[in-house]
Amino acid sequence: MTPLSSITRVKGALVLVAILLGMAGPALGSYGEEAQRRALESKIVLYTNAVRAKHGLQPLSSDVLLAAAARGHSEEMMTLGYFSHTSPTASLKTVSDRVALAGSSEVEVGENLAYYEGYSLDAVAARVIQDWMDSPGHRANLLKGTYNTIGLGVAFNGRKCLVTQVFASSRITVAPVQTALKGGQIEARLSGRVRNGARELGIFDGRTPLEKVKVAADGTFSANVTLRANSGTHSLSLGLVAGRTGGCATYEIYNSLPIDTNAVAARHK
Repeated sequence: MTPLSSITRVKGALVLVAILLGMAGPALGSYGEEAQRRALESKIVLYTNAVRAKHGLQPLSSDVLLAAAARGHSEEMMTLGYFSHTSPTASLKTVSDRVALAGSSEVEVGENLAYYEGYSLDAVAARVIQDWMDSPGHRANLLKGTYNTIGLGVAFNGRKCLVTQVFASSRITVAPVQTALKGGQIEARLSGRVRNGARELGIFDGRTPLEKVKVAADGTFSANVTLRANSGTHSLSLGLVAGRTGGCATYEIYNSLPIDTNAVAARHK
């Protein structure tokens, strides 16, 4: 086991990174199955929040965009055969780059990585939190009070398991988008939480405004957006009011959610 940690500034964001290597135990069962991946990711998030609760910290909310960045990094490391916070792909070089490319615009992000070979899935879930807590760099990320969102991504290949954990101080937390096909239209339900006390949220398709959504007193929001089926990929963006000019609101975009209407229509047939 070789823990390493460092602090790096990337594009003005404070990124605390750490790497952990572990080997032992019996072989993993089925590798890379979606149900197993989701179960392991959910369990690690649960254990992370349990540790934070013991230290008097608020739980982290799961964010679909951070999870996409985390999964993408685990998959790339597995595919290309490397283990590092620095990707050989130029557009994915840093965790800040990966989070931004996934569609999330955050000021402060952090990332923990872990690699295990030969552990069962249950053993990975239980051991990774303890190993991270035993490593100063990982522990600092897990117990950082300014973080409020998390994304987990795991990848399996044979006896190998890679875990990427991404943290952020998010203004908007986004839940997984729910979709339905109704009479040739895709209905996408967007939901989540706004963290900065804003009471209004704008939803855009690219640069085209779609909806102005009221944010509840507890910060939660939900909205249904209708898109034409089989009309390609739409980028649904979420923004908060940055100011007003001449009675019109201007928005600062924080999240971008790709919706492939062709794939959604095929899935719901």
